[in-house]
Amino acid sequence: MRKVFKSVICFVLTLVMILSSTSAAFAKDDVTPVVVIHGIGGTQLYKDIGTENETTAAAFDISSIFSTYNSLLKKVMASATGEKIDASALIDEIAEIMNDFTDIACDKNGNPAYNVGIKDYWTDSLANHKDYIDGRGSAEPAIANQVSDIVGPENVYLFRYDWRLDACDNAKILSGFIDNIKAETGKSKVTIVSCSEGTVVASAYVDQYMYKNDIAKTVFVNGAFNGVSICNLFAKDVYIDKDTLLGYFWNLLHELNNPSFELKQLGFLSTTLDDTVGNLCALLNEVKNTPELFNRLYTDVLYPIFGCIPIYWEFIPYDYFDKAVYEMSSIGFLDKSSALYSKLQKYHQVQGRLESNLKALKSKGVEVAIVANYGIPTVPMTSLHKAQADVLIETKFASVGATVADYGETLNKTGKYISDDKVIDASTCALPDSTWFVKGIQHMDFWYNSEACQFLAALITTDTSLDTDSIQKETGVGQFIGTDSQQKIVNVTKSGSTAGLLNAGNEASTAKAEKKSPPTGSSDIFIAGFVSFLFTLTAMTAVLHFKRKRTE
Repeated sequence: MRKVFKSVICFVLTLVMILSSTSAAFAKDDVTPVVVIHGIGGTQLYKDIGTENETTAAAFDISSIFSTYNSLLKKVMASATGEKIDASALIDEIAEIMNDFTDIACDKNGNPAYNVGIKDYWTDSLANHKDYIDGRGSAEPAIANQVSDIVGPENVYLFRYDWRLDACDNAKILSGFIDNIKAETGKSKVTIVSCSEGTVVASAYVDQYMYKNDIAKTVFVNGAFNGVSICNLFAKDVYIDKDTLLGYFWNLLHELNNPSFELKQLGFLSTTLDDTVGNLCALLNEVKNTPELFNRLYTDVLYPIFGCIPIYWEFIPYDYFDKAVYEMSSIGFLDKSSALYSKLQKYHQVQGRLESNLKALKSKGVEVAIVANYGIPTVPMTSLHKAQADVLIETKFASVGATVADYGETLNKTGKYISDDKVIDASTCALPDSTWFVKGIQHMDFWYNSEACQFLAALITTDTSLDTDSIQKETGVGQFIGTDSQQKIVNVTKSGSTAGLLNAGNEASTAKAEKKSPPTGSSDIFIAGFVSFLFTLTAMTAVLHFKRKRTE
């Protein structure tokens, strides 16, 4: 009987989505334009645009650095096998190498330091940019593609922007972009879908331009607008521990489901290279515990590329900002008399008004949804190393205030807003009835035509009120959403997952993320670099270690 009931529910939900898509196809005049704001790296940067020397800007990539600069790799490998390394000399070498990647750097006022930017802002709809939505089967292109299937690509727009720059400056450009869309379509309002860093720009737009009353709906997906713990490094909040790092490898092996990365190798790291990882941590802790070396890591290594890029500062969680300003200004990393500092202060105030702005939107009748992922450990580099995350952004930040158990722990709570796995308490969110939690999907890795991606598209395009009860009545999908290895939606329960609830049996059940173009999203860039570097490094040191053992 239960199987029959589930089949009926799935059939009804499938029929509802088909009818919704059909209705949209025959009533395009009633469609609200959708504006997608991508995350970090979502638009390619170019150097010397419009000249014969035009080229893509050099991207910073940890794994390629170590494959290119053999001398540096050998020094770090030697350290990993226990050999004593001159840490100061190592920092000298890294600092020299970093000069090859300064294309994306900004000046002390937070503006591009070199002739680097984006080629155009795509003022037209995605109907003229099918290569974007067809070029990659995950992340923002997949979401844009899924939404286009419902409302038509002629009603979907991508806001391309220089992702390095100040959120408030980009919000001003976004305002003009939206004005052009309204003029072109004759519509007075738009739906804003912001992803990752895009939520930072969207929150600045809400703060500065809410008076325009031109937002019908806004959906924040895996947002950085409330902070990202890895940027607490600006506050010198650095945590380095061998057991924590090995545990991180092990947890990623069991929790992360991404066909882009071969994660089985992490099992090797977490079980056989204890000493190697320990030696690397010892080197890093030596630098951390030696003030002169630690300061040089910031001023000589990090500053030339990242020091004046506004957006990295604007990712700092609100409560860590003042500490970051104090620490970085005291070592000459941040000039408090600069225009950059004025920009950072302005966005810091925007971030402080985030919760009140979200509530103000709701009071104006704007439909608001927040989607945060969880069930994956965060990057173990700061004091928040125990937190639940989507790999990159901590769930408590992305949800704007949820109470979240540390990774591997549970909450001793019950009630409407408590997830059945007792990991999330949504009652403390800024918008507890308009916040959804997706378990097991890494940062922005929603696959086109998966049930998870279809659910996002349903939130973006539905006429139903964006509250968890109404959406559950319409789709059968609750506030706490589990996903399986194919991103089919399953219940989150104490014991694991149950049968799929949305569009069971259709092509989405075998959806996969087809990587037809190089990844540009923040999570792909970070995880690919971080994991591939660590695995390559530790694997090579293991080979060196085993060779030495044979000769002894």
